[in-house]
Amino acid sequence: MPDRLIAIRVDNSSFIGLGHSQRCLYIALELRKINFEVIFISRQLKSSNYSIITNYGFKVYELSSNNLNKIDEKDHSKWLCVDSDSDSQQTYEILSSLGCKTILVDHYGIGSNWEEKLKEKNINIAVIDDLDREHYCNLLIDYSFWKKESDFNKFQNIDNFIIGKGFFPLDERLRDHKIKEKNFLSPNILISVGGHDREGLTEEILLGLNKIKDLPYNKIYIVVNEQSSISISSLLLETDLDYEMHISPDGLGEIYSKIDLCIGSSGISALERCYFGIPSLLIIKAKNQEDLGKNLHDHKLATSIKLKTDLDLVKELEVFLKNYETNKQISNNCHNFISSNGSREIAAEIKKLLLI
Repeated sequence: MPDRLIAIRVDNSSFIGLGHSQRCLYIALELRKINFEVIFISRQLKSSNYSIITNYGFKVYELSSNNLNKIDEKDHSKWLCVDSDSDSQQTYEILSSLGCKTILVDHYGIGSNWEEKLKEKNINIAVIDDLDREHYCNLLIDYSFWKKESDFNKFQNIDNFIIGKGFFPLDERLRDHKIKEKNFLSPNILISVGGHDREGLTEEILLGLNKIKDLPYNKIYIVVNEQSSISISSLLLETDLDYEMHISPDGLGEIYSKIDLCIGSSGISALERCYFGIPSLLIIKAKNQEDLGKNLHDHKLATSIKLKTDLDLVKELEVFLKNYETNKQISNNCHNFISSNGSREIAAEIKKLLLI
């Protein structure tokens, strides 16, 4: 039935990463539980991987990859890779053909002009965005735990908004795994820098760990994609590190349940680790990661550093790993800070939006 059909407009690629698709998948799974049919609308970009969605039985309607704009991949406002009007029209054509009147948008490259085009055609629009941007939508979802309702008064074209840590779109399967009692003197260390490691950070971190005298650790757990796994495997043969490598796992709950400390990226994965009480050294790779990374650091929920040319990574790693008292405090602060119910709460709010 068209009134039970919801589309999700989201992309992933080597420069966007997989986080947006992952959190939309978690929401889609919750929508399916309350009897909505969910489809995805996504564009094929560099190293896109939509099998993470189709593996769960969701259909992905792919937008053409012809005539893409050449962009600065570090500028998230350009990540649509085509002009906004073309993308909104192509998206609407799919919605119209299916009789779909509701769309959830999770895309830093989509803004109010795109949304207004669809609102003019009587499409209900919900948006997930943690950046301070104007939108033209029925519902804005912003999980930024440091923001207040008054921060949104400046926006004129948002009908309703939900904000705060109750709306972190986490994987509800996380609750199936126990939270480990932490050992910071001989820790299991996770290296996880995102679905695509364009900067080669995993390799740099491993080389850095290998240089630390009296490295405090029990085992190194490494999460990589298949493309990176070959070079990482070769590198590990040259070290004495005791490690366990996981290639593109479907969910990280089982791994998190074994981890004491993490060196990784910001974004949704940082919030997952917070749920498990895992102190993280967050390496901020992109501008859109800065606000979350800074606020996790300022609220003593993680330690964050920026990736820059003069970064002394070996020093930062050693300070983090041997800062036992700080890591203990961070782990305690993370305890019960967030729940795994955010995706369910978002699905419930979208249901309210549709008055069903």
